[in-house]
Amino acid sequence: MSQYVKADRYIEKVTKRFRVHVVDRKRDVLVNNTVFVAVDRRPDVHEHEPDPDGRQICTTSGEAPSAVRAQQRAEGNAGQHRSYIVLCEEERRKGFIRPYRDEYKHLTCGSVTTMGRALSETCARDPTFYGSTFCVRCSAHFPVAEFVWTADGAQVGS
Repeated sequence: MSQYVKADRYIEKVTKRFRVHVVDRKRDVLVNNTVFVAVDRRPDVHEHEPDPDGRQICTTSGEAPSAVRAQQRAEGNAGQHRSYIVLCEEERRKGFIRPYRDEYKHLTCGSVTTMGRALSETCARDPTFYGSTFCVRCSAHFPVAEFVWTADGAQVGS
């Protein structure tokens, strides 16, 4: 019977029976009593790039924004993306021009979706940063004009 070992970040123990090797971003594989472990690591240092306005942009996964943008184009509007582009933390620390809000309502279906902190802070720093956003019930992205913030009823993106 095959035995697989999984690890979130690091392998701290190596059993006597198996030698363990870390193979980043591959499937877990057992070969000749050696377990190759897929490690899903979030980089400690996020890759960033300048946007057209000269601000530094990052992603929620730590990948390069250009790579995430390409993934999003390939995935289309259906379903939630694996990663999102956000303003880098240094840019968000400069202050918000709108209140911090993390829940919005889709006017079409009435469902409420909660955003992650980096996405919410990006919206508070630059309300026009995103042109579309995700609805958890519809499982698709729609123009921000179809959503209102639950905290105050203001249109998302304004």
